[in-house]
Amino acid sequence: MRTTDLQDTVNRLRIVIAGLAGWTPAVFMLFEWPLVPSLLVIAALTTLSTIGWEWFTLRTAGALIALQSTGGRVDPAHSRMQALEAQGRHAEAADAWLAHIAAHPDDVEARFHLADLQFRHLADAAASERTLRELRRLATPPVTQRRVDNALIDLLEQLKDHARLRVELARFADRWKDHPEAEGARRRLRELRAEPGP
Repeated sequence: MRTTDLQDTVNRLRIVIAGLAGWTPAVFMLFEWPLVPSLLVIAALTTLSTIGWEWFTLRTAGALIALQSTGGRVDPAHSRMQALEAQGRHAEAADAWLAHIAAHPDDVEARFHLADLQFRHLADAAASERTLRELRRLATPPVTQRRVDNALIDLLEQLKDHARLRVELARFADRWKDHPEAEGARRRLRELRAEPGP
C-alpha cells in the first residue's frame, strides 16, 4: 500500500468515527431513553472512541514513517521501533534497535535506521558514526558499502569535521573511482584543500 493510500484510509476512518459519534444522541432520542443515563453513555462512548482513535493513530504513524522512508516497503520486524519513534520515545527506540541488531546482526536497514535516529533525535554523533563504521565492517554488497560511505561523508559534513571529511572523500574517490559519484567527491575534496587553514 502506498503512503497516500494509507493516509486516505486513516482519514476515511476518522470521518466514519466522527459521523457515528454525531448520530449517537439521535439514536437515544429515537428510543426515548432517559436523559441522564443517555448522556452518561454518550460521554463514555466518546471517551472510549477518543482513546481508541489515539491508539490507532499511534499504531499507524509508525507504518506511515516506514512507508515514507522505504519507498512503500515495510519490514514487520521494524514496526515496534518505528512506532516508538513516531511517539517521540527516541531513547526507547534506540534501545529497541540495538536489541534487534544484536539478534539480527545482518539487518543492514536496522543499522541505517539506528544511525539516523542517534544523530537526528538523540544528538549523539559519536554513536551514529560508530554505528555506520560497524556497518562498514560487515560483508555487504557494493551498493550498501557505497551508501555507508556516503552516510559517513554526510555526517562529517554536518559536523564540519573537515579533517576527517577529507580522509573520507579521498577514500570514496579512490574506492569508487569508476562511479559517477566519485567526481562529486573529488570536487568537494578540491574545495576543502583550497580553503585556508585554521
